[in-house]
Amino acid sequence: MVTPPCATSTKSKFYHNDLGLPPYSRHFTHLQTGDPAKDRTALFAALLADAINLGLTKMAEACVGMTFNRLAWVVDWHVRDETYTKALAEIINYHHRVPFAAYWGDGTTSSSDGQRFKAGGRPEATAQVNLRYGTEPGVTFYTHLSDQYGPYRVKVISSTVRDAPHMIDGLLYHETDLQIHEHYSDT
Repeated sequence: MVTPPCATSTKSKFYHNDLGLPPYSRHFTHLQTGDPAKDRTALFAALLADAINLGLTKMAEACVGMTFNRLAWVVDWHVRDETYTKALAEIINYHHRVPFAAYWGDGTTSSSDGQRFKAGGRPEATAQVNLRYGTEPGVTFYTHLSDQYGPYRVKVISSTVRDAPHMIDGLLYHETDLQIHEHYSDT
């Protein structure tokens, strides 16, 4: 298989630092000092474990030389909602500037919706009721998607709350360079 020249040039632009690391990784800073993670291997292993829902224990078992404690330390000190938000914004901003993304849209239109996942536990213990889901416990991943197919904001919310405030929050506080002028939702 031959890599097209445009793909090679895009890769070299994305990895524009001396270390060959994706620039979004700089946003996973230490909670107290603000320094970037020194243990990049553990950081990327922890991010991958989170992305594929593997968990830190299984990731430590799957990676030679990796331990649960090493992964847990990186997660405790470097991986937070705000660091994910900043990293995602950097990825979306880069994607928005790639010329090919313009074939899907100009980045001014978006949509949002929630995807509900059932949670364990007894429903009567929460005393919360949702018109659509009843008392069944769960969480909703509320995602904003640009017309360039980049998920520019993702937020975990309770399934018992209304989507509308989270839709507006996503439009106002997404931290990307996207200028959304038109938004679609079923809320």
